[in-house]
Amino acid sequence: MLLDENQLIEIPDAMEDDLAAMIEPLAVGLEHARRGNPQAGDVPLVLGWGAIGLGVIAGLSC
Repeated sequence: MLLDENQLIEIPDAMEDDLAAMIEPLAVGLEHARRGNPQAGDVPLVLGWGAIGLGVIAGLSC
């Protein structure tokens, strides 16, 4: 796999691996919640409570 160094983020040694592994799914969920452009009074439907679905829920509750 080819990776662009500009898109990589160094994870601090002090951060636990399981927490670091949650960064990407949370970012995906937050981004999709933002892209949905929810408005006051909307009733969102999130199908799936995996890591990304929970990120969407977190993003919608901000």
